[in-house]
Amino acid sequence: VEAAKADGRWARAYSAKEMTIPPDLQAAIDADPKAKAMLAGLSAQNRFALTFRTHNMKTEAGRRKKIADLVEMLKRGETIHPQKRA
Repeated sequence: VEAAKADGRWARAYSAKEMTIPPDLQAAIDADPKAKAMLAGLSAQNRFALTFRTHNMKTEAGRRKKIADLVEMLKRGETIHPQKRA
């Protein structure tokens, strides 16, 4: 535990029930109408996948690139996991 606290892993740890879309990812999605519309229809599994992938980036540059890639994916109408049809 002490080693994890010292190197930042402890702070990056999360509870799946508490995980929400990070503000920087949300802002990037909100800035694009297609991505925003796509996000509104995502399953909980796909919203979690977006959040998890953003949350686990180790560098700020990597995080920015991941966010840009995820927004582009949403703009194309793609998802990480297949969406179940209602």
